[in-house]
Amino acid sequence: MVTRKIGPALAAGCTVVLKSPGETPFSANALAVLAQQAGVPPGVINIITCLANTPQIGQLLCTSSIIRKVSFTGSTRIGRLLMAQSSSTIKKLSLELGGNAPFIVFDDADLDLAIREVVTAKFKGSGQTCVCANRIFVHDRVFDEFVQHLKEATSNFRVGSGHEPSTTHGPLISTAAVEKVARLVDDAVSRGAKVIAGGKRRPDIGPCFYEPTILTDVDPGLSISREEIFGPVAVVHRFDSEKQVLTAANDCDVGLAAYLFTQDLNRATRLSEQIQSGMVAINCGSVSDAPVPWAWYDNLGYCYQLGQRNTQQPCTPPKRSRRRPFEHCARRQSWNHLQIGRLSRIHLRVGVRIDNSGRHVISAAGGKYDVILLTDLVDHALFVKGPR
Repeated sequence: MVTRKIGPALAAGCTVVLKSPGETPFSANALAVLAQQAGVPPGVINIITCLANTPQIGQLLCTSSIIRKVSFTGSTRIGRLLMAQSSSTIKKLSLELGGNAPFIVFDDADLDLAIREVVTAKFKGSGQTCVCANRIFVHDRVFDEFVQHLKEATSNFRVGSGHEPSTTHGPLISTAAVEKVARLVDDAVSRGAKVIAGGKRRPDIGPCFYEPTILTDVDPGLSISREEIFGPVAVVHRFDSEKQVLTAANDCDVGLAAYLFTQDLNRATRLSEQIQSGMVAINCGSVSDAPVPWAWYDNLGYCYQLGQRNTQQPCTPPKRSRRRPFEHCARRQSWNHLQIGRLSRIHLRVGVRIDNSGRHVISAAGGKYDVILLTDLVDHALFVKGPR
């Protein structure tokens, strides 16, 4: 997470003040040391470590006129607070505020694949990532088989210290996190949920450990289905129609990630457009990739993460001339090197002129092609009109 915040800012030529998580400061400190060893000048990456004074530090960063942009990943409640505090200086903001990802398995899905991927999507980091599958929806025809296979998969987990080679799943971030998970599970069980596996704390290992848990027969209106669990608890729901599961998947006020498992390409395409989520993984349990920008829906926040757009966000927009773009090139009949086709990396030597419609018609050297520039040079998007 730290590298996702720092990397784009450095690529844009900005310095960074990072307020590291109070519970886990050492990884950020180590990154600063590595940056220094790599030759990053002093003062480019700056780390603030604190736990007790976090609200004061956050307010100072949001109200400072020196800070030009704030990027935050955390709860919706804190995101709203930071947004209000930043309003006095009209800062740029990137807010990623939690998630409640649906994981949908249709009756035609490859169940072996779905089980392997749900183990990744639900239990990685003991369920403590914002893109973790929070609500698992399985078609009624394959529900029992899916739950049985998931139970068998979790039986191989080993909860314990990260220093032990046999450990597969470690602790939660704090005792408060364990208290929240226990509260959600106990509430669901008291209201009729069935415990298939786990469901207990592990004080014999330490105060921050909770067993990987599987629950079924959970009322969709309960807190465990409405809140981000942020723990190793898989809540599995039944569905019997596409319309029903789409309604259930969209029945939340945040939309970061979603997962679809089906062999029907038309269904996958149709649902990926209708699910209110910034990212949709199809037959895969890993949803984000560094080159791919993503956004989000509803109360999850706004702006982009990753990709070229994320690198552009820290930048101050360049000053614009009143001239039409490339008009100076057309007047001087000069030549430019433009990239035609981002993927093919084909470079042609081209000249620029302005036609009557105001479009920028670019003729390749040798007179073989006319191409129309659809966007500016930032995106290098050119439409090849065709050979003469």
